[in-house]
Amino acid sequence: MKLKIINVSPKTNLHPLAAGCKISDIPAAGLKFSDALQERLKKLPQDFICAREDFWPSKKILAKIAAVKDFIVLEFDGKTPLAWTSDERRTAPRNCEKISLDRESRIIEYPWDFLFINEEIIGDFAENEIFCEIRKGVNIDGFVKIGKGTVLLPGVYIEGNAAIGENCKI
Repeated sequence: MKLKIINVSPKTNLHPLAAGCKISDIPAAGLKFSDALQERLKKLPQDFICAREDFWPSKKILAKIAAVKDFIVLEFDGKTPLAWTSDERRTAPRNCEKISLDRESRIIEYPWDFLFINEEIIGDFAENEIFCEIRKGVNIDGFVKIGKGTVLLPGVYIEGNAAIGENCKI
């Protein structure tokens, strides 16, 4: 599956989180948001998907998209396209099935929208990805993704799923 991220104009409501960067570059659970979106959409059967950089689809919407064999447009208010499947066109196809946005999907407007997205991504961890030094006496009770250069010192107890970046000392 190939994903084309459609940039949107900067949102002043996202400052200071997005100061000087695009929404797609903001970190989400240890990944750039665009990479997290790519990871979320990669299981869809369609070959090409365009999505706005400020859109996070729910699992329910993903199931609806996967069930459609032809091109689709996912719309926000009955007219604003958020994502679509096509043959590598940058604009949404006109004559195709339309799906309306559900309540669980997100259009990112505020920094706290990323809290919801982080919680969802981290909650879905099903395996460990550990690229760090873990010293004796560390307990991990859940699935974690831990970046390079990070050190977990004795006495650390991680309960539940967690994402820890690179070069951290805990």
